[in-house]
Amino acid sequence: MKTNQATGIVILMVVLIVGLIYMLHEPSYNWYSHDYMEEGDSSIEPYGNQLFYEYLKTQRPEDQFHQLDSAIHIDLQPFVDSAVTDYNYVIMGRFPAKPDSADMESFFNFVAQGNSVFIYSEDPKEWLMDELHSSECLLYWPDYSYGYSNPNYINDSVVQVNFTHPELSVDSGYRFAHRVESHLEKHQWMHANPDMFCEDNLSFASLGTLNDQVNFVRVLYGEGAVHIHFTPKLFSNYYLTKQVGRDYVDASLAHLSEGDIIYDMKSWSGNPFWQGENSHEQSQGPLRFILSQESLRWGLYTLFGIAGLLVVFAFTRKQRVIPVIHPKENSSMEYVETITELYFQHGGQGRVHKHLTAQFRLFLRERYRLTSSETDEDYTSQIAQVSGVHEDHINDIIRTMNKGSVNYNVTSDLLIEYYKLLNHFYEHCK
Repeated sequence: MKTNQATGIVILMVVLIVGLIYMLHEPSYNWYSHDYMEEGDSSIEPYGNQLFYEYLKTQRPEDQFHQLDSAIHIDLQPFVDSAVTDYNYVIMGRFPAKPDSADMESFFNFVAQGNSVFIYSEDPKEWLMDELHSSECLLYWPDYSYGYSNPNYINDSVVQVNFTHPELSVDSGYRFAHRVESHLEKHQWMHANPDMFCEDNLSFASLGTLNDQVNFVRVLYGEGAVHIHFTPKLFSNYYLTKQVGRDYVDASLAHLSEGDIIYDMKSWSGNPFWQGENSHEQSQGPLRFILSQESLRWGLYTLFGIAGLLVVFAFTRKQRVIPVIHPKENSSMEYVETITELYFQHGGQGRVHKHLTAQFRLFLRERYRLTSSETDEDYTSQIAQVSGVHEDHINDIIRTMNKGSVNYNVTSDLLIEYYKLLNHFYEHCK
């Protein structure tokens, strides 16, 4: 018995400790992740891309929404070979540092023949920008994925964005605040390099602004165009749960042509180019916070220490607790006396009969506003009329009532009959 009890205590304590650790380790949202994934575990992150991806799918019928999941030259080439030249190719977040020649050829041929490309990326690569700009004012475009510091950002917790097209622009702009959980926090909001808009560079046209900087551009290329939005964070899950985010996305998607949408399901090789500032920080769960605070950390250690002491003392007990045995009490006689006092004292069945009669009269007064001052014949017919119970049954009740009222020695049979008549009335009355 002692061994089984100790084993049970140990198992219970282990389960409690494991359960506590599991609850404290429960994953929380990673507010520092900016990988813009549209599927998988990361899609539920505040700054993931699931909602934009699902919303984009609703912009076209199912047969006009295409998804790429392989190399560009494999999946995009059928659209290049197509006679249709009104496609919208959408790339969110991730962008290739060094695509192979086949991918680049398919990509630029796709644009040149009259299609549109929409790139939502904080870091479009050097190979793309070199091909698109056609002036001498921007001779060097650094590739920030190789350790260069990107100076093209506004470090603030709140920014104001807008569109340059008069039909899309709003007077007050769109206000976006960067939050980490419930508090504001500064963020590096990316925008285009100002050198792109020098005097002799006519290939870049501004479509949108971030404060006083350009964050949405269009570049004509051949018969088509490449649209680059430098702030993909504005299309993330958190903002699409807000009205301002939905309004901004609607206005942005107005730049799409009327053709099919081709969505790139991360077919580019390489890792996500940007995880945001503090990207090295992991999800800040409750346990990590508790362990980072000295007082809370020692409180947790104390809790585990007490649990350990309970286990130790459970093993060292010499004898199990002797239960207190109370003498058995015979309550049957008390019950009999109570029932006798209630039903047979001071009048016996006659008293019960009077009680049933009083309850019946009270019921008639409260429900039907009837009193017994009328004659017996009128009283009986009125009860039958308002209650819906047959008048013969009402007569039986009145007869049994009158019989018991003048008989001080009411028999058990009469009392039972009276109870059944009243019970039938209560069950069938209106």
